Amino acid sequence: MEDHPPLQKPTNVLYAEWALWIWTAWTCLFGIGQSWLQIPEIETAMTDQLQGIFTVPPRTLLAAIIGCYGVLALASAWVVWKIGIGKNWARKSLLWGFVLEVLWIAVPPYSLSGFLSDIPDFGLQGYALYLLYTAPGKGWFARKP
Repeated sequence: MEDHPPLQKPTNVLYAEWALWIWTAWTCLFGIGQSWLQIPEIETAMTDQLQGIFTVPPRTLLAAIIGCYGVLALASAWVVWKIGIGKNWARKSLLWGFVLEVLWIAVPPYSLSGFLSDIPDFGLQGYALYLLYTAPGKGWFARKP
């Protein structure tokens, strides 16, 4: 007789979900905050370096950035929700996104402040991936309905 993993969601997966919800909030709120703080630099660059080339007002650019973070938050929430219901493709998507993000950060030029702001990002994702790819989380995604 073959043993089947339990259908009840393991605690590891619940903890991973919480980490991913926090990660989603961190990414979006930190990104919006950084964008807001960089408005003076953007205005200076537009006046000094991009005069006549780039005619979008900085506030409009900020609104577009906030809109993009909103779309990112919705997409992340959808993936986290799918992970929570046991979709293996969502778990794999998170892993590939993490790998691509690490590779993106590894490309020069390096910035210490960039690395410091990525600690919560990579820490939360790494923790969640660890929980999702080790037992009992791994077994829950491999179960057959």
